[in-house]
Amino acid sequence: MKYCSLSSAIRAGSALGPQAFGEWRDDNGATCALGAAAAAELGAEYEGGINLGEFWPYGDTARTFCPKGCFPYSNVHVFGLVVHLNDAHKWTREQIADWLESEEEKLGFVTLVEPGEERELATVSA
Repeated sequence: MKYCSLSSAIRAGSALGPQAFGEWRDDNGATCALGAAAAAELGAEYEGGINLGEFWPYGDTARTFCPKGCFPYSNVHVFGLVVHLNDAHKWTREQIADWLESEEEKLGFVTLVEPGEERELATVSA
């Protein structure tokens, strides 16, 4: 695993090409936020059928609210909300990564960095 957090993978993948809306990757290689994460983790030429939950399980399990106030009475799993912010609100992938990084911290997922070592994702219990 190259990227220990979904936010860091989205950020890295955003640098690989333009943003897409409504699909993971278009015919020109543009990617949505989740497509950018997949491209960063698996390489720009990844194929479909990817389960990002294998890399970032909290994307399927952790739930949070839309920062724009949509769905005020229900929360949505992280992957679904990333898609919503990309497609419905047209947030840039960098904006999504910034928001997601703060959500990862609130949800108890933090990135630990030791000098000279790979990053690891850890769950912090209260």
